[in-house]
Amino acid sequence: YLGGSNAETGAGIAVDSANSAYVTGFTNSPDFPVFGGAFQSNYGGGNTDAFVSKLDAGATALVYSSYLGGSNAEEGKGIAVDVNANAYVAGQTCSLDFPTARPLQPAEAGNCDAFVAKVLVGPDISLSHSTLTFPAQSVGSVSPPQTITVSSSGDAPLVISDITTTGDFSQTNACVGVTLAVGDTCTIDVVFSPTAPGTRTGTLTITDNTPTSPHVVNLSGTTSVPAVSLSSNSLSFGSVPVGATSQPQTVTLTNTGTATLNVASIAISSEFSETDSCGAIVATGVSCTISVTFTPTAGGTRSGTLTITDDAAGSPRVVSLTGDGSGFTLSATPASAVIAAGQSAIYTVSVIPTSGFNKEVTLSCAGAPREATCTASPTSVTPDGTNPATATVTVTSRKRTMFFPWSVPHDPPPANAWRWTPWFLALAMLAFLAATRSRRLKARLTLTMAMLALLIWTSCGGGGTTVGVPSGTPAGNFTLTFTGTSGGGSQQTTVDLTVE
Repeated sequence: YLGGSNAETGAGIAVDSANSAYVTGFTNSPDFPVFGGAFQSNYGGGNTDAFVSKLDAGATALVYSSYLGGSNAEEGKGIAVDVNANAYVAGQTCSLDFPTARPLQPAEAGNCDAFVAKVLVGPDISLSHSTLTFPAQSVGSVSPPQTITVSSSGDAPLVISDITTTGDFSQTNACVGVTLAVGDTCTIDVVFSPTAPGTRTGTLTITDNTPTSPHVVNLSGTTSVPAVSLSSNSLSFGSVPVGATSQPQTVTLTNTGTATLNVASIAISSEFSETDSCGAIVATGVSCTISVTFTPTAGGTRSGTLTITDDAAGSPRVVSLTGDGSGFTLSATPASAVIAAGQSAIYTVSVIPTSGFNKEVTLSCAGAPREATCTASPTSVTPDGTNPATATVTVTSRKRTMFFPWSVPHDPPPANAWRWTPWFLALAMLAFLAATRSRRLKARLTLTMAMLALLIWTSCGGGGTTVGVPSGTPAGNFTLTFTGTSGGGSQQTTVDLTVE
C-alpha cells in the first residue's frame, strides 16, 4: 500500500536500472507518507495534491516521497526516469501558488494548467531526532549524552562539513569530514551542562551537501535545583517560667527539589536555642529536624527568629518564635526597721506572679549583722498564678554583754616550775597568822597574801597579751537582701535594718 487516511490514486510508474520504482498520482490525505528529505512535506490544500514517491528495488521501503501541489487541486498523470535516476513528473494543477523553480511559465494562464517537474537525484539526510529534551540537571554538572543518528538517505553520498551547538549544550561526533555512502550512518552525542537555573534551550546545526542544508535540531533541558519545604513558619511556646526551659518544638526541613541543598547556617535569637540534624548538605527528598527550646530571661511576651540560610530560592527563610516569660517579682515590708540589740525585726516578703507564674520559689536572706540570724518562714512559697504568696523573714539580734580581759600566754614556763609556789605562800601565811594576835592586822595580811598569790598565779606564764572580745550584735545600719529563686531564675529586693 501507498497512501494515507483518505483517497489516493496512482497514475504513473517508472523503473530505473537498479529496479527502483518511481510512482506519481494524487492524494487528498493530510497524512500521506513523506520521507527522505521531501521537498514538500505538508499537504498543500484543495481537493488533491500530486505526489512523487521512490521505492527501493524490493519495494520494501521508501527512498523518498513527497507532496507536489499548491492550495487548489493537483494530479500527477505520468512519470519517467533518466539514466541518472532523475524523475520527471507531468500532471495538472489548478493552483496559483503551485511550487516552481526556474519555471518556463511562472504563472497560471487559465483555470488549470499542465505542469512538468524534475526531481533531482542527490544526497539527502535523515536524523533520528528532530529535538532532544534533557532531564533536570544541577548547575555546573554534565548530563549523560543523548545520541542522534545521521543517515545518508539520498541517491548520492552525504558529506557533513560542520556541526555546531548553542546554549548550554555541547557535542562530539563521528560525522564531520566523513563521506557517508547511501545508507551509511554516523552518530552525534550531545550533552547538557547548565550554567544557570531554569529552562535552558539551544540548537544543534548540521551543515552538509544536501539541498536543504543546514539542518537544525532543537535542544532543551531544565536545571535541577534544591527547594525547601518547612513544616511550620512559626512556633509558639506559651507560658514558661523565667529561667526555666520549655519542652522542645520541632521544625522539619525537607529538600523537595531536584538537587542537593547546601545549608550555610541555622541561627536563632537569644532566649531561644536549637539543635538540628541537618548538617551542611541535605540530599534530594531528604528531611531533617530542627528542635527549638525557649528559656525566658524576663517576664512578659518574648519573641525571636529562627533563620535558615541555604542555596535554594527563598533563602534566608525565617521562622518566627514567640513565648511568654511567666515570672515573679519580690517586695518586702516594712522597707526599714529599728531594733535594739537583743530584739527581732520582722519583715513580710511577697512573691508576686506575672504571666500566670505558679512555680515554687525558694527564699533566702543575706546581709544580717554579726551575731544576728535572718530566716524565712516558710522557706519556700508557691503563688497560684494570680495572687501573691507571702512569707515572714525574721532577723534576730543578740544582746551585747561585757567580758573581763584575759591573758594569752606567749611562752608557758615548765610544767613544774611554779606548781608549788601558791601552796608555800599559803602555809607561810597560816603560820604567820597563827602567831599574830591583832584581828585587824590578820585581816590585812590575809588580803595582801591573797592578792600576792593571785598575781603570782596569773604571771607564772612569763608574760602575755591582754585581749578584749566584743559580744552581741553591734550597733549600726545594715542592708538586708531577700532573694527568691525558681528554676534558673531569681529576683531580689532589699530592706534596711538599724540596730541601736
